Amino acid sequence: MTQKIKILIGNDYLEEGRTWADAFRANGMESITLPSRGKLILSSTLNYPPDVLIIEAKMPEMNAISLLKELNDFNCKPIVIVISNYDSSCLESKILSAGADYLIVKPFSTKTLVERVEKVLRQHHTTHA
Repeated sequence: MTQKIKILIGNDYLEEGRTWADAFRANGMESITLPSRGKLILSSTLNYPPDVLIIEAKMPEMNAISLLKELNDFNCKPIVIVISNYDSSCLESKILSAGADYLIVKPFSTKTLVERVEKVLRQHHTTHA
């Protein structure tokens, strides 16, 4: 039996986070949504090691780049998808260089997010098989 993919979502918009979590669950994945606070996400990643971490580029306490640098010290870094409200090639370059697997810019549909997570998971499994 294969284990379900675990997804940790950092999102301050309760309805949006719930919608995303419900969509992941409908696709056979486990999902938990937490407030988008850098230190909370970091500690939760240690306590609830997700396969995929979805975070905002800008968060209180610690932005995505700082969080990614902390995660790079972990032995088992999750796949990280960063969400931004701004389409910036400079930001994208910095985020990907810091260790994110993908940057997605709002607005996007829940279906698009689920499809992107599934695609990144397939790519990750292909390159690490």
